[in-house]
Amino acid sequence: MDKVLPERWIPAHTLLKWARGQEAKAAGCNPVIVGSNPIGPSIQKVFNMKKDGGKISHWQIHNLELNEDQMKIFKQHFPDVCTDPNPMIVTGTVVDDPTGRWLPGHHFRSSYVIKIDRKNNIIETQNTIYHFDPETEGQDGMPDLGNGVLGVFY
Repeated sequence: MDKVLPERWIPAHTLLKWARGQEAKAAGCNPVIVGSNPIGPSIQKVFNMKKDGGKISHWQIHNLELNEDQMKIFKQHFPDVCTDPNPMIVTGTVVDDPTGRWLPGHHFRSSYVIKIDRKNNIIETQNTIYHFDPETEGQDGMPDLGNGVLGVFY
């Protein structure tokens, strides 16, 4: 009978075997299927790998407004998310998307922002790394929606 790994962590030695092209069955188990990632979310945690979300333009930072108690709970649940001065979400227009999730010209909303590297024009979110056009910041067509951006879904 095949073992099924819990989706929270996969041992590093197993990930290394898989990364070298060996089948999961050779490692003695089947990978957990989570979304489109056959190994599970833990591979991103272990290797800090995030997908390249491509380039965005006409983008806007949306600052969430949390009271002190809400911020404390937020930081407990999302310790890696940038909270200086507030948790942030980005919206914008897709220029290109190597993952194929969006077509050029589509509007998108990110997950929570981990960091914004203005020197290299990169926004890292919980799931993805985006490259942004610095000339088009604040030109999304929507002002900073604050918590209202949480109601934007695509």
